[in-house]
Amino acid sequence: MKAQALREKIEDIRKVKKAFVKFSTDGLVIVNVIERKEAVVYFNNHLYEVLDSSGVILSIKQDYQGLSSFPLLVGKDGQKNINELLSLVNEMGSYQSEVLYYEWVGERRWDIHMKNDLVFKLPENNLNKGLEVMRMFLHETNKLSKPIVSVDLRNIDKPIIRFR
Repeated sequence: MKAQALREKIEDIRKVKKAFVKFSTDGLVIVNVIERKEAVVYFNNHLYEVLDSSGVILSIKQDYQGLSSFPLLVGKDGQKNINELLSLVNEMGSYQSEVLYYEWVGERRWDIHMKNDLVFKLPENNLNKGLEVMRMFLHETNKLSKPIVSVDLRNIDKPIIRFR
């Protein structure tokens, strides 16, 4: 068997990102692999798909149990925007633990659903400014007398706040 053919067979394994195969002079086969890492859970067709950072499906689960350490993604074609999602998750900083799920909306922008039922509708453009305003709201919401249901930041210059 040739090294390239063996490498291709190994790379056909879903969890293998890259394989390196060599044959030693004494007949040993030396194989090194780079494994795909779980990055995101994508809720799709009533199933939970565990994806790597490239959007490759590593496993499919019936329920979310045991997967809560990964960001939960919903929305049509959301899996095509994993790099943007991972940047968004990173930008959430200390508020990551308060996020219930990230929703890809209209194939163009994000909503962030918090565990306290608060929803942030982020702008299609100027995402960084939207995140900055969102973090300010999160910092200040504990001080408000009325609970907020949603903060619509799609027009960043005119946020719309819905109270309960």
